[in-house]
Amino acid sequence: MNIKVVMLAKKIVTLRLKMFPVSKASDQLVSETGIVHYRAKGQYMITQDELSEIERYYDEYLGGSLRLFTQESNRIDASKVSSDEKSAKGGVFEALLSIVPLCELHLTSGVISKDIKAIISVPFESLIIDKIDKLVVIENSELLVQSSRLMQTLPNEWQTGTLLVYRGHGESQKQIKSLLESLRSKTQVGFYFDYDLSGMKLINTLMRYVDCQASIITPRFTNEQLKRLTSKINYAKQYIEGTQLLTKTYDSDVDFEKVIHQTTQNLLNSELSVTQESLVAHDIELVSNPLNWNETG
Repeated sequence: MNIKVVMLAKKIVTLRLKMFPVSKASDQLVSETGIVHYRAKGQYMITQDELSEIERYYDEYLGGSLRLFTQESNRIDASKVSSDEKSAKGGVFEALLSIVPLCELHLTSGVISKDIKAIISVPFESLIIDKIDKLVVIENSELLVQSSRLMQTLPNEWQTGTLLVYRGHGESQKQIKSLLESLRSKTQVGFYFDYDLSGMKLINTLMRYVDCQASIITPRFTNEQLKRLTSKINYAKQYIEGTQLLTKTYDSDVDFEKVIHQTTQNLLNSELSVTQESLVAHDIELVSNPLNWNETG
C-alpha cells in the first residue's frame, strides 16, 4: 500500500465518486479492497455499497478515519501507508554509537540516567561494558527517534534494563562489532531488524561477533496478516541474497544459523518483507526467540 492509493481512496470516499479513471493507483485500490466493479472506457464504475466498503477497508487499515488522513511527517507514521520505509524521510546517525538508554548508561565520564529521554552518541571506548546487562541492536535509526513508541511494542523482557543501540553504518558499524565482541558472557543481546531477507543476512553476519546469549525479535502475527504490510518491491530486490543465505546456512550445526535458516525459509515461502517502521506503526506484537542459547547456556 502506498500514499497515492490512500489519497485516491480518500478522494473517492469524500466526493462520493462512483466513477474514477483507471490508473496504477486505482488498479491497486480495486485489488486491495476486493470491491465489485465494472470497467469501461478507461473508467472504474462502482456502487454505493462499494463506496462504503472502500471507506471501511481503509478505516480499518489506518486504524482511524480515512476522511481525516493527511500526509505523514515521519517514517514511522508513513509506514502505515507505505510498505517501503525508504520512501519516507528519516535521519541517519554518523560515526559514533547511537544509544537510547532504558536503564542507566555507564560511561567513563559518568552515569547517564534512564530518564534522560534522548539519543546519546558516544565512542565505543567511552562505554563501561561490564555495566551492560541487556542490549537491543536496532537496524533502522528512525526507531531511536521514536523509542518511546518502539518500547511499547518490544517483548516484556526487553522493555526495562536495556540499552537500545543503532547498528550503525560506515565507521560506526565497526564500533558495533567491537561492542558485541566485548560483552560479558552473561549479557543478553536482542536483534530487532526488518523482518525481511536483508535483515536476516545482517543478523547472521553480526552474530559472528557475539559470545553471549542472543535472541532475535520478530513479529508474532501470522504470515497472512504480515502480507498486508509486505513491500513486494523490497522482497524482489532481496530475493537473490535470500536464496544465497538459505544455501549458506543449510545443514549448519551452529544454533544461530539454524534459526536464521528457518526464518529465511519462512520469509521466502510466504514472500514477506516488512520493515520495522511498519511493525511499530501498526503496533504489531513482537516475540523474542533464542538464537544461541544451547551454545551459551
